[in-house]
Formats: sequence, structure tokens, C-alpha cells
Amino acid sequence: MTGWVRRVACAPSARPRRFASSARHGGPGSIASCAARPLLTPGASMSATSWRSAPLTLAVAVALGLTPTLTSAAHALPALAISAPAHPAAPTARDALPSAAVEAPEPDVLDVDIADSGLQEQTSDRTVTPFGPEPTIAEDPALGREVASYDGTGATRYDFADGFERTAHAVTLECTVRFDDGLTTGTDEATGNFCGAKEAGGYSLTAYGSTLKMVVNIEGTYYSAGTEIDEGVWYHVTGTWDGETVALHLNGEKVAETPTEGSTVTPPTAAARQFFLGADTNSTGSPQFHGTVSVADAGIYSRALTAQEVTARYARSFADRSTEQVSFTPTSPAEGSELTSPTTLAGTLENPELLAAPLTYTLDGAEIALGDEVGPGLSAGDHVLAWSGLDAFGEEITGEITFSSSSIPVGAGASQRPGARSAQLTATADSPTGDDLRTTFLEGDLSSATGTEQGVITPADIADDGSVPGDVELQDAASVEDPLDPTDREELESPVSQQVPPCAPRSRSRRPDRPSCGEVRSTPPARCACCC
Repeated sequence: MTGWVRRVACAPSARPRRFASSARHGGPGSIASCAARPLLTPGASMSATSWRSAPLTLAVAVALGLTPTLTSAAHALPALAISAPAHPAAPTARDALPSAAVEAPEPDVLDVDIADSGLQEQTSDRTVTPFGPEPTIAEDPALGREVASYDGTGATRYDFADGFERTAHAVTLECTVRFDDGLTTGTDEATGNFCGAKEAGGYSLTAYGSTLKMVVNIEGTYYSAGTEIDEGVWYHVTGTWDGETVALHLNGEKVAETPTEGSTVTPPTAAARQFFLGADTNSTGSPQFHGTVSVADAGIYSRALTAQEVTARYARSFADRSTEQVSFTPTSPAEGSELTSPTTLAGTLENPELLAAPLTYTLDGAEIALGDEVGPGLSAGDHVLAWSGLDAFGEEITGEITFSSSSIPVGAGASQRPGARSAQLTATADSPTGDDLRTTFLEGDLSSATGTEQGVITPADIADDGSVPGDVELQDAASVEDPLDPTDREELESPVSQQVPPCAPRSRSRRPDRPSCGEVRSTPPARCACCC
């Protein structure tokens, strides 16, 4: 068994900082040979850090088995022209809330306003029972008031035994809500309940998939009216039943209605006559079908509110909403800039806390994200960067800029060819136009090893070409306190190398491919340290 020392504890990264390319016949060019030292000498030392990878500027991974010293002249590249405005463009003013034509009524059956009294009920002093984790109560930056946020496992119950008697022939159910998660593409209500009580009767505001509905049971039959909603958006939701029609109002406007038959609301079973925020009731009066929602207020009336009263309640509920708006201004690439080398997509996002969800970005129609590289693969000409999304009140956020680009190649890989004291690194690139390219290293760094270990490598770990895998397990491994630096030209003494016996000459003649007596072979294969 023979040990080997890796001269550099882990083969260092060669990271060219700049990359130049130019159209030229003859196909992809190779990078000039770089001076390097052999990695292996007798003994054994290896880093726990992988030594095979090193990124190039054009996303080219270089698998290095040697320690190159890159010494080629650096040439200046064309700079990216950026002409970003000093401040983001002002967005369009938010639409004003409607003027109330009548005074906003007060709920007479149940009234919960988080900003006024937390989760306490203010009209009938109903018993409040929490289930699971209590909601987080904090001011919402968009709505401008305190809200209760349920995590999808907790709920708040209000004793509602008399509530169905008071709403037997007409009812209004109101809630200001935002779905933080749980809206789906189907029709399931498992994660869509947040305000109501329906179990073999009753009524509720419930999201079935992403369709928000006012649901009421009239003499044994459920009737509903609904509309599509989005996650992350605040809605003032009002459902009414006037004895003839169930209707749904969203932000003060009627959006759906359905005729009904019958004159009386069917209540749930006695044990289930409980009203819930953050869930629905089951047959025993415990919560089920929890919603991941934020709630600002909830109210129940013993009559159907008029359209004007619904609008007045909406205006009051949203009276403290933020007047700020979301805006995005790209800075890299910027409007009207010319891209001549790769850059990173970046920009200034104002008031991100008012977003319903993160903005989406596209480059020439293909999705892209902030922080992604822009440039490689672009053809010469104009390109369009666009963005879109919704704010916390459902208003669309859209924009786009146009910038131009030269033809920027894409890194297509790299390879190495080691020598006795040098390494040749070859990088290739593809041109968007199909032209031939010449790729050249302009500058590089050498990184030092970390997590260095010294130990013994068995002959079985050494390939026929003398290479050793970087993740080979060392026998008798021990850490090295002072690992080698690729540029210090120092050597690391290995205890295993001291066990190699000197050679006694057996003959004055020797094979030309073997070292003379007393020489130590410094490169693999490690089948003998000295042969005479």
C-alpha cells in the first residue's frame, strides 16, 4: 500500500473574472496552457472540499485536476450602458372609495371588529372559545388596521344558539377577509372556510377552490352565489338572503345572485349551532375545514342590507387603507440601455409589502426572476422586459421596458488536459447566430484548500491513468493544520513518505522509463516509489 500527498490540499478553483469572445472561423478556441504544479507526491493529503469544480464567467464549469496559474493579458470589455432614472415612475393613483349615500348600519346579531375589541363579540356578548393556536393580531400595512391571522389549524368559536332564530327569515353575513393560502383550482372547501356555521343547515361565507360563495340552507336545500377571488387580496365580502334571493357583494358591488325557494333558514343541529372565524363547525360544535386567512371584521344582521348599506359598510371597512402603491423600476438592464455583456436582472421595488404575491417577470415572453443572468444567448436587437402582478386590493401592476443587446454567446462547457508541470484548460461557447467563436481566459484566481486531511490511499483507488477521485476515503486520516497554498511553492511532509525504503542498486543498467536509484517518483501511478 502506497500513500500520496496532494500537493494542493484540494485542487483550487480557477475562476476567470472576465471572458472575451469574438467571431472567428475555425470553431471554438481553446484556452492557452497555464503553468501548474503536479498535485500528487509521495505521502497522502486530501481536502474534504471538492476539488473538481470551478465556475467560468459564462457559466462554464471547469473540472480541474491541476493547480493552474493563469497569466494572460486582460483586455477591457465593453461596459453595460445603464441609464436608470433617479426615482421609479409614479404609479397611477388608486381609485377612490365610493361615497356613502346612507349611514353604515351596525350588526345586530354578531359584531367582531379586531381593531376595536380584538376577538371579543360586541353586540350580544357571546361566549368566545379558542381552538388550536390563537390567531396573530397585528396591524396590516395595506388595510391600515389590526387584523387576526389564522394559520390553517386554529379557529375562534362564538356561541350562536339564538342566532339562527333571529335570522330565520332574512340574514346578512359580512366579513373583511384575505386568503393567505389554501385557494385551489378545484371545488373543495377543505381549506376554504373562514366565516359562518353550516352543518346540515345554517349559512357561511366559504371558498370552494377559488370561488367565494355565500351559502345558505333554505328548508333543507343549500343555495349559493359566488365569484372567483385571488390569494393575498383583501375583500369586503357581504352575503345576503332576503327571503327570495341569495346574493354576494364584493367590495360594495353585487357580483352574483341566485333565486331561492322556501321562507325559512334551516339551522344546524343543536350541538352545531356555533359560529366560527377561521373554520366551519362540525356536528359536535368543533371546528373543521380550517382556512389560512386574515380577518379584519365579521358581522351578522337579522335582515338583508340594501345595496347602499353594503357600499357604506365597505367604505368604512376600507377607510384606513394605504394610499401608497407598488411600483417597479428596472435598473439592470434599464430602459433604453444597450447590453454588450452579461448582467444580473435587478431593479427597485417600491412598497413590496402591498403586494398580493411576488411580481412575475418575463424576458421576450419567457419567465425570468430577479437575480437571474441576462445576456447569454440573446441575439442582437431589441428585447422586452415585462412584469405583472396584483396588489393587496386586487389592482393590476404591469409594466415593461425595451432595451437592446448585441449578440452574446452562451458558455458550452470546459475541459482540461494536464501535463507534468502545466495544465491546458479549454472553454467553448455557442453563438446565438451560429458564428464561430474564440474564447480566451483574461484573468483568474487561485483558491486555497480548506478542511485538509492527510492519510493513505490504497493502489485500488488509483486509476490506470494515475488519477485519484476527489472523494476517495483516506485510511489513517488526520487533519493538516497548515495546508498548502497553491502559490507558496511549499511541500508537505507526509509520515507515509518516511516509510519508503531507499533503493539498493542491483544493476548499472536500468529502464529509461524508471527513475534512477534513490529517486522518488512524484507522479502516479503509485505502484512503486523507486525502481532500480
